[in-house]
Amino acid sequence: MPLQNKYRGIPEPNFASFDWYDLATGTGYKDFFGIDMREGADAVVYALTINEYFGHKGFTTFSATAGEINFDLDLEVPLTIDGIVIINAPIGSSSNIGSPLCTFKIYRVDSASVEHQLGSTVTATPATAINGSSEILSVRFDVDVTRLKKGEKFRLSCASPNVDSFNWAHEPTNFDRSFHGGADLISSQLKISLPIKI
Repeated sequence: MPLQNKYRGIPEPNFASFDWYDLATGTGYKDFFGIDMREGADAVVYALTINEYFGHKGFTTFSATAGEINFDLDLEVPLTIDGIVIINAPIGSSSNIGSPLCTFKIYRVDSASVEHQLGSTVTATPATAINGSSEILSVRFDVDVTRLKKGEKFRLSCASPNVDSFNWAHEPTNFDRSFHGGADLISSQLKISLPIKI
């Protein structure tokens, strides 16, 4: 008499990509990199990606004007974040710009393109004055449980003041584009780590 086949229905979830700390806290961190790309008639698009692609230019310069860059992550599935968001942002200049005050914000952008700020605005200055050199700004946001729906965006905003020549680096491969005019580039990766609920 043949044995009956038994089906258990839905398989057990695979937690292979999470470590014991992620499972204990219910939150896993995922790193995203800022990148610049071109589309259409050489239009500049700034995005967040998990892949270490080459950026088109790898940095953005603002000369004698305040500047802001918005890096967007388009969501095809819902995403819930909760906890500390960490950002490492390389900046530099070929000029002597001292210690410029930079501003960071993060948003949930709904399907109507309306921004909803998450956490507080964070400002930071480099630990060492910039003079033909580069520094990395390290900032954090404390974000309450936030659910982003399919079709929405997560946005990172990086803003710089009006100085002579200010450069944001955003090269996911960490390739040295020598964007600051000096020889001491620490990193060219603009990286944001999101606490994603498991």
